[in-house]
Order: sequence, then C-alpha cells, then structure tokens
Amino acid sequence: AAGADSSGYLNSARLLASGHLGMELRSPPEFGPQEKLFRQQFQPHGFAPFEGRERLSPTYAVGLPLHLAAASLVLGWHTGPIAVGVGAALAGVLLCYAVARQLGVERPLAAAGAAALAAYPVYIYMSLQPLSDVLSAAWCLAAVAAALRSRERRAWALACGAAFGVGVLVRSTNALLLPALLVLLGADPRRLLLAVA
Repeated sequence: AAGADSSGYLNSARLLASGHLGMELRSPPEFGPQEKLFRQQFQPHGFAPFEGRERLSPTYAVGLPLHLAAASLVLGWHTGPIAVGVGAALAGVLLCYAVARQLGVERPLAAAGAAALAAYPVYIYMSLQPLSDVLSAAWCLAAVAAALRSRERRAWALACGAAFGVGVLVRSTNALLLPALLVLLGADPRRLLLAVA
C-alpha cells in the first residue's frame, strides 16, 4: 500500500480473510491507556467506529477486498494484490478491444484504443496499487461485452448480470451503468430475466 486508500482496501481484505467483520480500535502501546477521543486519532482510513467506538468496521465497498483476500489466500499477501491489479489491467485492455470490435470498430482502430488505454500512465499506476479503479473498469467492460454478445446468444445475458453485480460490489456507483446495459440487452424479456438472475 502506498497511501491511505490502498491501505484501507488491504486492511479490509485482511480482515475478511481472517473471517471477521470488525476489529478493535488500537493505539500504540507506548502511549499507554488513553481517552477514547484521543484513541480515535489512530483510526485507520476506510474504517468507522461502532459498538461504542471501541470497534471498527470497514467502510469501503466489499468487492475489491474480496478479490484481494481470495487472491492472497492462493498466492500470498505479497503476490495476490499485485496479481489482482495487473490481471484486471490486462483484462481491461483485452475487453476494451473486444467491445470496440463488437461495436463494429475496425481492428486497427480497436487495437489503437486498447493500446492507448494500456499506455495511459494513470491506468498503469492504478493497476499497481490495491485500488478499485482498474478492477471496476474491467468488470464494467465485461458487463458491456457480455450484453453485446447476448444479442447473438441469449446465455451471455447471464454473464452480463454477473459481471454487473460484481462491478457494483467493487464500486457502488457502477450501478449507473444499468441503463446502458438495458439498452444493449434489448427488449427480449428472456435476456433481461437471465441478466437479473
């Protein structure tokens, strides 16, 4: 973690991986027993007090911490978070190309768009930190790609709904993608029901 946000996501992921939903508010032992008001100065970013301000609960959306916890249980806490960020970045670039092609963009132009995304310095930086931006973009692109594919094969609507659901877990404002997905899914009620399922 290189900042307050990435630290909040990692702390939340470690808490979830340990099977807990809250933790005790701690202060460094060198300070000795302190008043509750002073102890709040040691409250980590991304956590809020509950149960009389003696315990802390994560406030960030649970999607990225769940990804980090799952990857870290398999790959370890050093490699897992990096794998999530880099994997999401690569998936985002491939999905950017796929969506452009599905929308009828010619291969060279679709490849140029994907390359521009891959070379964007902010995109690269965000993929190397445990932050939700790149993962959020990847799940949104996956939902759009699946919605477009569902016009050829209805079963892709199920993937669209799943990708949208995970995207909202990663970042709740991804719910704003819903009107666009409804347009892309079309008026077929069976496709819509599969997406909802």
